[in-house]
Amino acid sequence: MTTLTTLIPAYKKEYLAEVFLGLRRQSWRDFRVVLSDDSPGDEISGLIAGGHFGQLLDGLDLTVVRGRRMPA
Repeated sequence: MTTLTTLIPAYKKEYLAEVFLGLRRQSWRDFRVVLSDDSPGDEISGLIAGGHFGQLLDGLDLTVVRGRRMPA
């Protein structure tokens, strides 16, 4: 079976909950998500590790990588 990979370049945390919710609602389930944390100070990585997005991440094959740093 084919696996789809979705890349999310993430800089603004305000939109991620909607993105994660949309991914959870997909009928195609054979996919993985690579999130490139481009936020200053690795803010998004900290939120994910700290459980900020809670159940929105349940069942998602999510990998977080350090992205390019954008100026604050």
